[in-house]
Amino acid sequence: MQAQNREAVVATIADGASLSDGVFCEGGVIVGIIMPAVWDAAVITFQTCLDNASYLDAYSAAGAEHTITVAADQHIWLDPSQFASYRWVKVRSGTSAAPVNQTTGDADKLVTLIVRGIN
Repeated sequence: MQAQNREAVVATIADGASLSDGVFCEGGVIVGIIMPAVWDAAVITFQTCLDNASYLDAYSAAGAEHTITVAADQHIWLDPSQFASYRWVKVRSGTSAAPVNQTTGDADKLVTLIVRGIN
């Protein structure tokens, strides 16, 4: 069996902030997340867009915010079908209604997204 192409892209949440910079996932789908070793307790949610400008909060067809329960120093495998429409993505600590600023450790938090090629 041939291994599928995977790439690691890093979403950086600045110290004292809750929302990362935008990362490009074109040509692939998110299949995993690697959490930093230091993380203030919070779920993660997402903003997505097609143009790296017009970000919207990500919701399911049922109207629920796309939320993943995480903790520090975890590698989480994800269902790629939940991320198939994500071209540009921002990672948020907390939810849109209750963001959680990341302050523990006085450093930026690097959330690694594992993107599998769909070619």
